[in-house]
Amino acid sequence: MVERFLGPIFEWRRTPYAMPEEQESVREALAAAMELDNDGYTIAKYLDDVAHWPDVDSELVALLDRAVHVRSEVHGWTVRAWVKANGIIPHVAVGESVIFPGYPEVVYTVVSIDAAKARYRLCRGPLAGDQLEAVINNTEAPKPLGRTQYVPFEEVSCVKTLTAQ
Repeated sequence: MVERFLGPIFEWRRTPYAMPEEQESVREALAAAMELDNDGYTIAKYLDDVAHWPDVDSELVALLDRAVHVRSEVHGWTVRAWVKANGIIPHVAVGESVIFPGYPEVVYTVVSIDAAKARYRLCRGPLAGDQLEAVINNTEAPKPLGRTQYVPFEEVSCVKTLTAQ
C-alpha cells in the first residue's frame, strides 16, 4: 500500500527522483506512520515529530487522508473476499447477549450483523422489551441505543439468547 503513494509523496517533497537510500527511508517512515493511525493529520504529525520530515503541511495531510481512505477500501474488499471464500457465517443472532473473552463482566447486545465483513454491531448492556423487539425486527428503537461498535465474529461469545416479548 505504501508503494502506491511513494510517487505522490516524493512529488510533495519536491524530490521526484530521490536516491535509493532516501526512497527506503521515506518508505520505512511512511509504513511505520500508517501503522499507527487512520487519520492523515495524526500520520503527518508523526512524520513531523518522529521522522523529522521537513515542511509538513495541509497538502501532505490531504495526501495521507487519501492514502488511508484507499487502504481502508482495499482492506474492506479483501475482508469481504476472504469471508466469502471461506464461508464465514455468524454464530450469534441479532438480539443475543455476548461478551468478549477477558471481559466477562461486560455484556453487550448484538444490534446488527455485517456478514460481508464478518462482524457484529454491538451496544453495551442487555436490551429488553420494546428496545429488544425493535432491534430484532430492525425497526426504529423507542430510545437511542447509545454508542455502538463493530467487533469481529470470532471475538465474541454468546451468553444468553434473548427473545422479544
